[in-house]
Amino acid sequence: MFRFKAILLCIVALALVAPSAAYANAHCWCRLGPTSSPYKDFGAIATYGTQIGHDSGCSSLCSQAASGYMASNQSAVCQAANFGSVAAYSCVGTRPWTTAWTQTCPAANTPLGGFLTFYNAGFTSKTVRINNTDIPLNSNAQQYTQITSTPLFTTFFFANPLNYHTQSWTYTAQLYRDNQLVETLTRKSPAVSALNAVATFTQQPNGFVHGHVWKIVWTYAGPNQPNGATSYTIP
Repeated sequence: MFRFKAILLCIVALALVAPSAAYANAHCWCRLGPTSSPYKDFGAIATYGTQIGHDSGCSSLCSQAASGYMASNQSAVCQAANFGSVAAYSCVGTRPWTTAWTQTCPAANTPLGGFLTFYNAGFTSKTVRINNTDIPLNSNAQQYTQITSTPLFTTFFFANPLNYHTQSWTYTAQLYRDNQLVETLTRKSPAVSALNAVATFTQQPNGFVHGHVWKIVWTYAGPNQPNGATSYTIP
């Protein structure tokens, strides 16, 4: 009888423990570059009640994180990757890493293309960067002594933290040289969000940049989302 009661208690204990184990939390992990030595480790970007059935959702979140990060760090990552292919990998819990996103870098002597994306980049105010150096915003042309961080090209970057909005609106960022349009990046923002709009314009040859006024213009067809412009003379 004693043995029977002991076995019964074990069965009851297992029945009580099993459900909680089945629904233990599992993180969605994301890394850009080789998983053993990533260029960027995003860490846990989501948490699920179980590690089963969330591979696709985790992969999608990782793809967004990777493409958003590359929008403002493409030059550095591509240089680290020797201008080859770059991939992001995701996994849920202890499941195997799978490819979530890929991009082929252009050759070292080819300008990197422009991007406009929306993600939580962490910017709390409008930010302009020229060759990875933060530059103050202004409403008039101001001289800027260029810091050349690349041998051939200049990179213009703009980030805009958007206010919370429920609808999807069209965001446009434009780059001008001496009031002549050079490039337009446009895309609809996600609905029900307050993400950063991040624009990295196509790299411009340094010989094309020096001695000219460069202007960044942004427009956003949404309430409480002011349009604006900022410009710089690069000697």
